[in-house]
Amino acid sequence: MLSKAPALETGTRPLNERLLLFVLAAIQFTATVDFLIILPLGPQYMRVFNINPAKFGLIVSAYAIAAALSGVTTGVFLDRFDRKRALLWLYLGFSLGTLFCAIAPTYELLVVARAVAGAFGGVAGAFILAIVGDVIPEERRGRAMGLVMSSFSIASICGVPIGLLLASHISWHVPFFALAGLSLLVLLAAARVLPPLRGHLEKAHDAHPVARLLAVLAETDHRMAFLFMGVLTFTGFLIFPNLANYMVLNVGLTEKQLPLIYLSGGLFTVFTMNWIGRWADLSGKPKVFTIMSFCSLVPILLVTNCLGFRWSRRSVFRPC
Repeated sequence: MLSKAPALETGTRPLNERLLLFVLAAIQFTATVDFLIILPLGPQYMRVFNINPAKFGLIVSAYAIAAALSGVTTGVFLDRFDRKRALLWLYLGFSLGTLFCAIAPTYELLVVARAVAGAFGGVAGAFILAIVGDVIPEERRGRAMGLVMSSFSIASICGVPIGLLLASHISWHVPFFALAGLSLLVLLAAARVLPPLRGHLEKAHDAHPVARLLAVLAETDHRMAFLFMGVLTFTGFLIFPNLANYMVLNVGLTEKQLPLIYLSGGLFTVFTMNWIGRWADLSGKPKVFTIMSFCSLVPILLVTNCLGFRWSRRSVFRPC
């Protein structure tokens, strides 16, 4: 581990470990819903703002681009702060960015709002992983990561479908108002539950921040890890942003049927996320990742080649 939080016991399972992971999962949940809810709203944005798919892609990419730039910039100095305090400030900025999305009246302001949310939310997500790495021993880290990342499943099951229902029956602004309110509640809970995390500060002043960043990039293993994560993210973004538009415009689903896609995917990952996390702890993470990567090729090919089907009003697939 990189550090040991003062509030956590050494060598034993702390009594507040589950509560800590639950709060981190709640933060990850709101960040996931904030990102995912944009994707199925694509058809509605294209209709309301009278934009084409390329302009909708800018709404999605604004979040990711801002998160990347913010991550590189803040990575120079954020290690000089208590991780708890840094995460709280980042999450506050994300909450305000989400509120900005809710009140954005035009396409241009919505793009700016997405950039603000991404600038804070992207780095906050990285801090969650850093905190898990700090406080959870290696032998339980896969399980802990599975618990935190299961928030993606809950977001797909509850957050996205509920948000889509609010958007389709009231307005696309409403999901963001609800999410901003929930984020502020989670922020208060995090301020109370998270322990101070200052163990990493002992080495924070050993070298200039830029020198430390260059030292990280100088390691071949680090560069390969960054390249690996970049390629992995790139391949996902080839599909995710336009999945809703594809299902509506090409496959023939209606906007009210889109929640079923996220609901079904989330229901499966509720079980598989934690199961795969435990499997990775027992069998080794590279082995499990390799196996699951090859297995993922099957659903990817099926989803991206379902043009020969249409979703009927009785909710069954039938040939065109």
